[in-house]
Parts: sequence; C-alpha cells; structure tokens
Amino acid sequence: MSFFYLISILLVLFCSLHPTISFTSPNQAHSQSYGSTRPIRLRQNQVLLRTSSSQTFINTKMNMAEAPKETSIASISKVIAKIGTSTSTVVAGAFFLALAYQRDSFMLTFFTGSILNSISSKVLKKVLNVKRPEGYEGKGIQPLDGGMPSSHAMSLGFICTYCIIQAFSFFGNEIQTIAISLGLMLYATVSLIYRVQCKLHTMDQIIVGLVCGITNSFIWHSLAFGKNLILPGVNIMELVSTLLPESGIMPIQYLAIPALFGAAVVGSFERRFSEWLSSKKVKAS
Repeated sequence: MSFFYLISILLVLFCSLHPTISFTSPNQAHSQSYGSTRPIRLRQNQVLLRTSSSQTFINTKMNMAEAPKETSIASISKVIAKIGTSTSTVVAGAFFLALAYQRDSFMLTFFTGSILNSISSKVLKKVLNVKRPEGYEGKGIQPLDGGMPSSHAMSLGFICTYCIIQAFSFFGNEIQTIAISLGLMLYATVSLIYRVQCKLHTMDQIIVGLVCGITNSFIWHSLAFGKNLILPGVNIMELVSTLLPESGIMPIQYLAIPALFGAAVVGSFERRFSEWLSSKKVKAS
C-alpha cells in the first residue's frame, strides 16, 4: 500500500501547486466558491480558436487533395482544345505530305475518295438544313452553315476507317494494326469531343457524320480494289493507273491540282467566303 500512498501524496502536491485542478466532489461543486483551484474550462474564444484551426487544417488538406485533380482536368482540357482546333490543319497537311511523297494510284484514289466524301457532307448539310447548337464557346466566329452532319466527323470517319482497313490488309492481325487503329480512333475521338464541348455540333450531328464517313469509306475502298459486291467490275485504282505515266507516279508539278481541290473543299472555301461577305455587310451597315 505504500506505493498507493506515495502516488496519492504526489497527486495532492501536484494539484496544490497547479492552479487549475482541484479534487472537489460533485456535491460540493455547486456550493463551493471556486478560487484559484477551479476545474479546467476552456473559454469560448479558445474553443472557437481550436475549432477554427481544426477546420482550417481540414480545408487545407482537402484543397491540397483537390488541387492535383483540378490541375489534371485543366491540362486535359488544354490538350483536347489544342487537338480540336488544329485537326483540319494537321489532317489536311499530313494527307498532302503523304500524297506528295507517294503520288501513286493508291494515294490518288484515296485522295479522290476523301474529296468526294467531303463534298457529300456539304450536300447533306444543304439538304437536311439542321442548325448548329446555340451558345458557341469556341475560338473565332461560329460557322454559318448547317451542322447535320458534322463535316469533321465525316472526314475523320472516312480517313481513319480507310487507313485501318488498309492496315488490316497489309499487316493482318498484328500489333502494328492494333497500334494504328487505336491511335487513329483516339485522335478522332478527342477531336470530336472538342467540337461537342465548344458547341460547334451536337452529339447527334457527330454520330451521323461518323456513320456516313465510315460507310463511305467501306464503299469507296471496295470500289478502289474491285471488291464491291454490287459493282464487282469496278476497279478505280486500275482506272487511275491508266492516267499516270509508265512509272506509275504522278509528276510532282501536278500536285497543284489536288492542293487546290483540297483547299476549296476540305478548307471550306465557300463557308469562309460567305463569312467574309457577312462581315462586309455588317461593317457596311
């Protein structure tokens, strides 16, 4: 018991020296006038200070956790906008460089099909006459032509599908084919997401454009290689090859012809011309 008494004496001495602790019983709590030995009590401003500090610490941790998410979302949005705004230039430029490098019946047939596909998209826009969505949030002036179907979706659907079909024909079910297919589909998806986000097109207009472009690609590829079930005697590549010199390569000076066609059709010359006329009328008024 000596250990117990020793502990008790030390506690009594500690409490007598410490001004904020006392051993008053519950029955004495309401009757005793507390002096320097009143129980521990936090003042209201101390409670509020501790609560505020805890809340600040929690908010800081939450903000630190959310900051990387916001940064990553902003980075992804910038990448999508960069790809979306440069799609026309990148695709048209890459296509023209490939045509300038190869210049054979395959590339000329591919180019001709893509031009016809673009022309068909513009004809469908005139026929359907469906407006673009309101609330345009992209750069520059919103195009004044119709939105159904999306010309970008039709072009990307046609070109990507044609390349994927050709990759399967050349490589088969190899890793190269998978890599090419996934890369093209990812690029097209990101580009078209941007066009929906900035309200250049609705999702319906994008989907219709993709379906039309993919369908045109299958039809044109079958006609190009003489594999069309309805017109098995048609082989466009053979027809194009008869127009080329004996080398089978188009002379480089003739590249001006597809360049002009591409600028007029893919570059939406008629749209830009109509926008220029509209801006002139606004300034005149």
